[in-house]
Amino acid sequence: MKKIFLYSCLKAFCLFLVLNAFVSCDDLESIVPNSNGTINGSIGGLYILCDGNYSLNNSTLALYDFKKNSLNTDFFQSKSGRKLGDTGNDMQRYGSKLYVVVNVSSQLEVLDARTGKVLRQIPFMDGTKARQPRTVTFWEDKAYVCSFDGTVAKIDTTTLDVEAYVKVGRNPDGITASNGKLYVSNSGGLDYANPEGYENTVSVIDAATFTVTKNVTVGTNPGKIKADIYGYVYVATRGDYKSEQGVWQCIDTNTDEVVKTIHLTVTNFDFYGNLAYIYSYDNTSKESWIKVFDLEIGRIVKESFIQDGTSIATPYGINVNPNNGDVYITDAGNYVSLGDVCCFGPNGVLKYQIANVGVSPNTVLQVADLSLTDSESVDPAVLEAKYLYKVLDYTPAPGQFVGKYPLLAENETIESMRAKAEQQLKGLPKGIVSLGRFGGSLTFAFKSAVQNGASRTDFRIFGNAFANSAEPGIVEVSVDENRNGLTDDAWYELAGSEYSNPSTLKKYSITYRKPSSKADSVFYRDNQGKTGYVNAFYPSWQGDSIVCRGTLLAPTAVKNSAGYWALKNLAWGYVDNQPNDSEFSCFDIDWAVNAVGESVKLDAIDFIRVYTGVNQNAGWVGEISTEVCGAEVLSY
Repeated sequence: MKKIFLYSCLKAFCLFLVLNAFVSCDDLESIVPNSNGTINGSIGGLYILCDGNYSLNNSTLALYDFKKNSLNTDFFQSKSGRKLGDTGNDMQRYGSKLYVVVNVSSQLEVLDARTGKVLRQIPFMDGTKARQPRTVTFWEDKAYVCSFDGTVAKIDTTTLDVEAYVKVGRNPDGITASNGKLYVSNSGGLDYANPEGYENTVSVIDAATFTVTKNVTVGTNPGKIKADIYGYVYVATRGDYKSEQGVWQCIDTNTDEVVKTIHLTVTNFDFYGNLAYIYSYDNTSKESWIKVFDLEIGRIVKESFIQDGTSIATPYGINVNPNNGDVYITDAGNYVSLGDVCCFGPNGVLKYQIANVGVSPNTVLQVADLSLTDSESVDPAVLEAKYLYKVLDYTPAPGQFVGKYPLLAENETIESMRAKAEQQLKGLPKGIVSLGRFGGSLTFAFKSAVQNGASRTDFRIFGNAFANSAEPGIVEVSVDENRNGLTDDAWYELAGSEYSNPSTLKKYSITYRKPSSKADSVFYRDNQGKTGYVNAFYPSWQGDSIVCRGTLLAPTAVKNSAGYWALKNLAWGYVDNQPNDSEFSCFDIDWAVNAVGESVKLDAIDFIRVYTGVNQNAGWVGEISTEVCGAEVLSY
């Protein structure tokens, strides 16, 4: 499976510090808002940017509306009609605009901060190569974005045009502005195996000429960088995760020299006046802390910021509200389930918690002047009718991320896992369900039958595919002819672009056998006489064997000469195959064919089934495994 594995590799290679849970706040209940319609007098709303999982295309921009006491976990989707993209890494406001950096999708989304309306999507491409933007900062009506390809872009904040690029160091991980200059932390994290090792420089760019004037030597693997109010820039370096520890360093923007090295390994930090709120998590020792540092006197003034015993399982982001000093600490939990936002007052006492905001929340920003009209709100009845309503069956095949999406707990049953899949997929797209290897399936329904309309397409199924990152799933439909509410009537395949391809095999079947232990490979036998073992997690709640039948597509993953795998996109007619905003992620009931390939006329359908259509292992990427993120009726 292309997606989550890459994320874990990048985290291990220092782009994102791996934060394993050390204490849990799962039992902390969300604070009930005050009767005046706000949480502790808060106004406007909170934007919450969530990473999602690398290469899973499930980043989200959530919005908590204080006036309505409501959380929209995918506000961006509900406003724009499309997904945010893959791995949202940074979010900042400048003037009336909100800038959201989406790393793997290689784009910058610019929104009206008050209404959430999308103003411009700016692609970050060098020809056909993704630049992978990482963070954004601003100086005198220009936005500056650093990208992992080693460049910084200058964007006019009025026209939203990219004016120029300048080259800096390897894999810049952060950018800030101060004193007419830009400061860029060059990590070298993406090519950590480079003989030169990690980078250890901060590039200084003169904003007026947009040229690099100096490279300041700092500690190894610099990451978060931010300017304070006194004319200094602080940068957190992370070391090499072996023998060299990280440090927190201060650069004087007048001399562009390091003037102070504080021997603390800082993961992330933010400022409020003279105070710095800093946290650290050591993945080796499992030790963690959240401290308060006074920038004026140059020392720690609170060894432990949190004063009321509140525990954070996996601190993933920290932001201070510049208007009132509230400190937002995000909790990523296990990086798979939905994370939380905890808001503390400057005294370190919890004010409120917003639970289940999205996968790996990283940035929180209050917008006090939020302006959402009632006409822009979505009628719950419309949501219920338009989007996936019920999961009827979830039968995954073995897969490396089966049991994680959704998350497997102790003593799960077929019914409990079905319910978890439904929880992930019901309503607006917000979660993800992995189907595993060939034949792993999900069966669902909308609240009402889907009519075969006059338009070319009748419904859409959301996956997480993008260019050269597809894992095609085949779609079948059924009519509840006997009206018993059960999926026991005839099923018809929706014939996609590869249905008549000579390499497509009809009536294929494969049986997977439960191994004696979870660590063992899974034995399989198919009806083509092939047997063997696959290295995958077996869904034990399905019993001792799983039999999967259907149409088998030809392998779609191709390895190039450099050793990289491309997971080819098919033309049309498959789930998790084309981007969600493409017309080719939609399906037409008129494509239905019966068991012998004859076209079938269906006026409406009641049930829809998706199953993984490819039986292939793509080397280190893992098996081809269809993911489903939701569905919507297009004719509603």
